[in-house]
Amino acid sequence: MRYTRYNLKKKSGNYGFAICVIIILFLSFLIGSVIFKFIFVQAGVETTVNKDTAKEQVSKKTESANTEYYIVQCGVHSKKENADALMNKLKAIGNPFMIKDGSYYKVFYCITDKNNYDSVSKVLNDNKIDINKIKIEINNDSTGDIEIGKIIDAYLEIINKVANKDVSDVQTESIKKWCSKLEKVDKKYKNYNLNLELKNNINKLPDKINKSNISDIETFVYNELKKLK
Repeated sequence: MRYTRYNLKKKSGNYGFAICVIIILFLSFLIGSVIFKFIFVQAGVETTVNKDTAKEQVSKKTESANTEYYIVQCGVHSKKENADALMNKLKAIGNPFMIKDGSYYKVFYCITDKNNYDSVSKVLNDNKIDINKIKIEINNDSTGDIEIGKIIDAYLEIINKVANKDVSDVQTESIKKWCSKLEKVDKKYKNYNLNLELKNNINKLPDKINKSNISDIETFVYNELKKLK
């Protein structure tokens, strides 16, 4: 009979080697998890912070971009009756205003921002009315400039709302409260007086603005924009 001989010592050694391999694998996994948690997860937090910083930078760039307004002029006449005739024609499609400049009468259809200019020009072109666009640009490189742009926008919002045929009047209480919370600008600011005049005029507005007031507001905004440095 043939006997099979087993080397028990060798087999026992294999078990020890296997156990060592398992322990090494376990420790590798544990160490790897710790490294992932403290390095890669931390990197993820930093990425989130960087994204938020990028959003702030984009917001600042958007805020610092120049703001454009257009004064839409439809005619200049030396005779008031001719200017009045043009005003009556424009009243059928909008709320025009007139400025007396020396011996001339300048007739304007409106003051508008860059976003709404195309729709304004389309209305006038459809009615075969010649227009001349006067561009006013605000360089938003200071708090004072940014405030002026926001205040002009507030005036234009009032004008546009009142101009709506379904609106009888617009209350001014909310805009007065908003304006009172704006920052005071440095007296050395180049457009300090203009900034102050815009704010003071808002405080003097009547409690309600109706269609009879629009021309006065447009005239005021026009005169203020012309002072912009």
